[in-house]
Amino acid sequence: MSRLFAFVLVALFVLSCSQQSPPTAALSESHVQSAVGSGSDECPTKAFNIEFQFLPSVDYPLRLALQRAANRWESVIQGDLPDINLLADPLDEWDTHLKTRVYFAGILDDLLIIVRGMPLDGQTIASSSVSYIRRTGQLPTIATIAVGLDAISDEKPEDIDRIMLHEVGHCLGFGTTTIWDSFMREWPASSFNDDPHFMGVMAVLFFDIAGGSNYLGKKVPVERSDGGHWRFTLGDELMAKGWTYPYREPLSEITIGALADMGYRVSYWGSEHYATPTAASKAQTQKDDRSFGCEVVRRPVRSH
Repeated sequence: MSRLFAFVLVALFVLSCSQQSPPTAALSESHVQSAVGSGSDECPTKAFNIEFQFLPSVDYPLRLALQRAANRWESVIQGDLPDINLLADPLDEWDTHLKTRVYFAGILDDLLIIVRGMPLDGQTIASSSVSYIRRTGQLPTIATIAVGLDAISDEKPEDIDRIMLHEVGHCLGFGTTTIWDSFMREWPASSFNDDPHFMGVMAVLFFDIAGGSNYLGKKVPVERSDGGHWRFTLGDELMAKGWTYPYREPLSEITIGALADMGYRVSYWGSEHYATPTAASKAQTQKDDRSFGCEVVRRPVRSH
């Protein structure tokens, strides 16, 4: 009896540690193994942590929206990264993106995002940039978000949550880092006929599963203008360029797969239901003509 009890305990422990992707479609055994391999292999998993440094111009509701966004991404990224010690050599410099001096001294675990509310040009409601990456793996360590306070004041609270979720995605390296660029092809676009695309294995796999298997272009299509968003072909996906009515903006397995391609250990259980637009669904949606706009700021980065 004691051996049987011990066996049951071990079986429950192993089951609780599994990180398999949800069964959204029939995957071959090799694909399932790839998906599992990109997830965390530790149990219990050390948490991936996103920290913020809010400058005085960021009010409390916006801070809460950003923290909710961080919590959401932390439920997707499962693997902890080595801490970085900035006690002896603190960050103390003028930040060209935020146009202010920034300072941080302490233990960095795992990503620090510095946020400032400030005037932004045109219809830009927020812009994101990465300023420091890791020497090993090239994943971001310090990123910045500039929020246009005038533009964001016109948004509904639930829309602000999705905007901040989008911006934190860029801070994780989506469209903003050299590791992202290493999976890009036909970028920068030199003519209108070029077809910029992200060729990571997991992103392409889940694009096909979501309905992209019949897509005639190169996969996964990326915005020609900035190379930092999914193209409007993906409709209302969270990291697509611009918004589409009615603004659901799901975080799909395609985006999570892209993070896995870049080197994060992920869990696909954190994804939201998504399918590529059909002709019928396109007829029911339209691009958003409001003030919302996201700017991806690319700049030279340094490493820790």
